[in-house]
Amino acid sequence: MKVAMIASQIPPAYGGAGQQAMALSKRLVESGVAVSVLTENQLGAPRSEEVDGVEVLRLRDSLPFVSRKGRARSSEVFRSFWFCIWVIWVLSRNRYDLIHVHGSYWYSVAAALVSKFRRIPLIVKVTRLGEDDGETVSEKKIKSIPVGKLYGFALANASVTISLSNEISRRQKEHHPKTPNLEWPNGVDTEFFRRNDMTDRSTRDRLNLGETFVVLFVGYLAPHKGVGKLIRAWQKFVTDHDATLILAGPDHGFYRELDSDLIDFARSADDVLITGKVSRDELLELYCAADLFVLPTEAEGMPNSLLEALAAGLPAIATRVPGTIEIGENSTGIRWMTENTEPELLKQLELSYAERNEPGFEGVLGPQFSLDYVAERYLSLYNLLADPPGAARRPPVGGDC
Repeated sequence: MKVAMIASQIPPAYGGAGQQAMALSKRLVESGVAVSVLTENQLGAPRSEEVDGVEVLRLRDSLPFVSRKGRARSSEVFRSFWFCIWVIWVLSRNRYDLIHVHGSYWYSVAAALVSKFRRIPLIVKVTRLGEDDGETVSEKKIKSIPVGKLYGFALANASVTISLSNEISRRQKEHHPKTPNLEWPNGVDTEFFRRNDMTDRSTRDRLNLGETFVVLFVGYLAPHKGVGKLIRAWQKFVTDHDATLILAGPDHGFYRELDSDLIDFARSADDVLITGKVSRDELLELYCAADLFVLPTEAEGMPNSLLEALAAGLPAIATRVPGTIEIGENSTGIRWMTENTEPELLKQLELSYAERNEPGFEGVLGPQFSLDYVAERYLSLYNLLADPPGAARRPPVGGDC
């Protein structure tokens, strides 16, 4: 079986959807599936390479009508248009048995057109509530012109859509009731993220952390992640405690989620260490060195960082939003904020600090979030969708349809 996996950003570019796409692709290759990942190329990586058995194809990183400098709206529009054309070209000149798109954006419309014309099964995975879910997509406008019907073409014509949370699933069913929908989670490599004392000690020594109470945030330094609220609460918390806050994630570059004012605010705070984007191995070290993980987010698909932190055994503070709720229903060690405010976050930091030496002060991730388990489910789905013409194409048991 040959699968085209499409995501706008994959490593070395930072992004949860791309991270999931590559992790899943590697597991599928181990199961005998030939996977080609199609992606943009914002960082000038090789246009074609093999990564752990996965063929990676990237768009040209230099175009005559697109500036690589800045983030002008015209450049973004041209790049998006060019990526759509390139996706159609690659999908049309190669024979794929299935197309799997991460994110419902313009490039998913391009993939859906090829899927429909060539009768190739199409899977569309929604990546974030309020960003590419069925309701948000249906309300899409270009200036004052409604384009939701065109923008949602992939969600309406997919063989199956994948929803990461109950709310994403509800919106998909409401706006595209004829498309089969599965509510499936993200997966992480639970063996890789298992923490150990040696890594814990060496990282603390390298970062000169000593015995300080270490709180870790992983993700974009962006408003929707609650970083501003976290910094404000931290400024009050650290006045009475020997503690260090580590912010791990991009702090510069082309990433549209970044907020320069927010980053400057974080840099001005006391006892805050900003690492920038880190490698997977470095991220594991940070999970092992930390005492507590915090994610005061306002909107998610299903946060990889929370899954990874719990897999590493870290207790966590998080907001109850779609995506984190589903993780909490099947895992332990999350201290929930009763309201998404700075005083509530400060309260939970204080309680976590007071209970840091108590028995059971750890996170435990549910087994259904294991990458191996998630990959097995996708492989089952692929096999069903790629059956010969005339065979019944029904989504597998174990999902919400």
